[in-house]
Amino acid sequence: MKRKLLLFGLALMTLNMLNFSTMNAQSSKLSDGLSVKIGGGLTTFYGELSGTGLTPLKYAKAGFSGTVIKMFNNVFGIQAQYTGGHLYSVRDDISQYFNGFINEVGLSARMELLPMLAPSATSRISPYLRAGLATNLFRTARRDIDTNTIYLPAYGFENDGISKVGNVSALSIPLAAGLTYNIADNIALELEQSLSITNSDILDAFPGTENFNDMFGFTQLGLKYTINPIKKSVTDSGNGLNANKSTKTPRNKNKRTSKDKKQNDEDIKYAETNVFVESIIPDKPISGKTFE
Repeated sequence: MKRKLLLFGLALMTLNMLNFSTMNAQSSKLSDGLSVKIGGGLTTFYGELSGTGLTPLKYAKAGFSGTVIKMFNNVFGIQAQYTGGHLYSVRDDISQYFNGFINEVGLSARMELLPMLAPSATSRISPYLRAGLATNLFRTARRDIDTNTIYLPAYGFENDGISKVGNVSALSIPLAAGLTYNIADNIALELEQSLSITNSDILDAFPGTENFNDMFGFTQLGLKYTINPIKKSVTDSGNGLNANKSTKTPRNKNKRTSKDKKQNDEDIKYAETNVFVESIIPDKPISGKTFE
């Protein structure tokens, strides 16, 4: 049932985001706004066995990600992302720790803030937000700090906490904020902090009694390559005019808005005009007329 709901949610999100393509002034190729990104960073855990106090980086472990991004215009897009990493944390007050590994695959809506809030602004640095749905596969085991004795049950492992069995699945809502630094038109660095809120309370192999589920964060630095960046303005056809705009003056001038009239006047001002002149000389002279 969970998998069906996830697939339905991802399909619905994809259809909604495809509608943003109608915001473009002209149709685009699939490669327009298509990017790939690889990144690495640190995973942090939040749950019953998370370290006490504000020390999440103390128990951080390595993680990595691969992302495909499709922007439909300057502001809106979608991205599919895989994240894999170790989860680890220690509770000194109860002499327990856990160690696990998680894989997250999800689809998110992405929104670029600078083009939305200040369309005319230009900057190498641009913030963005993303949110979506994801599915997680994980293994985890909880142990005693001093004796390394395993506390059962272990999830994704046999009772020894070493021999692997099938992964355990969960759903999550990944939320993220990031900064893009554009090195060139199609190459950028992205620093991102994400937090995945899961519907599971056993990422740390500790079914807790508190009324909240486990979460994990991922701080990553990624290198993004864009195949064909989307420009802020539509490319002209070479004569200074947008190919989709007409330079003809409407018959009924009273129905034109001031914006339409201004744009039309600009188009006429910079339009290239070709004039053809045809002159006809009579075969026989006409009395009283001269011809040059």
